Amino acid sequence: MNPRVLMWEHHAWESPIRVGGRAFAERFLEAGWDVAWINGPLAPWNLVGGNAEIARRRDCWRQRGRQSWVGRGRLFTYAPLSLVPYRPYPPLSRGWFHRHSLDWTLPSLLRVLSAQDFPSVDLLWLATGSPFLPLLDRVRHGASLYRLSDDTAAFPDTPGTYRALEEEALARVDCVIATAASLAQRASKFCSRVLLLPNGVDASRFTRHGSVSGTAATSARRPRAVYVGALDSWFDRGKVKALSRAFPEIEILLAGPLRMETDWAQPFSNVRLPGPVPPENVPELLAQCDVSGEAV
Repeated sequence: MNPRVLMWEHHAWESPIRVGGRAFAERFLEAGWDVAWINGPLAPWNLVGGNAEIARRRDCWRQRGRQSWVGRGRLFTYAPLSLVPYRPYPPLSRGWFHRHSLDWTLPSLLRVLSAQDFPSVDLLWLATGSPFLPLLDRVRHGASLYRLSDDTAAFPDTPGTYRALEEEALARVDCVIATAASLAQRASKFCSRVLLLPNGVDASRFTRHGSVSGTAATSARRPRAVYVGALDSWFDRGKVKALSRAFPEIEILLAGPLRMETDWAQPFSNVRLPGPVPPENVPELLAQCDVSGEAV
């Protein structure tokens, strides 16, 4: 029997945003692990409307999950529906709702996991924003790990009770993986086993496309700068405006899911918002640009 890991991550498996835990999940599958990839939970009002990510989770819930073989392992993806979700507005922002967010899932999350041969797991993988405390309490596991990838409590759409709940989880898990030195320092106050493992990329995905600088295609277009990632509340549109004004000859591509209003970009003819880019097309997109930038 393959070893099993339950990974609770933010993005659905089909999401164009494939960062962090997704890369680890693929490595687990290649190594012959069975992976339960869980997102959400959905709230009752998410059964209608919502953005593309909500729609992906909703479709997965309606299908009672999906399974496939990837590499040497079996992948099961699912998003539960919680009748008492933890959300950033009262009264759902109280810690009680986090602790009990998996108690009333429809159908029962634990029964769904058991039916998919995940009644217990060798590794419980927790991520920022996940229902980490009820998972630690209710999912039988051999070892537990928390991947601390953001200061999530600092985000404007995070409940005020989140930081204390996260610190309780940091103190309970067997190991913490932190993506930045500041996060590792914070985690070390609660957990004795902290690994600093910064974000990275599989360079082979990009080197195979080479560079197009100096080609006829490059000389025929204006210089191009690109940002690939979500445009969310933390995105500094002011810096993009300043860049656009300072370098009107440069085409600025902001490629990714649009989770903020974008009227601010309309006056700038050199700013383009093409929307999400399929992950397999990102290397080619970067090869066609002169400068790429991190989140701003």
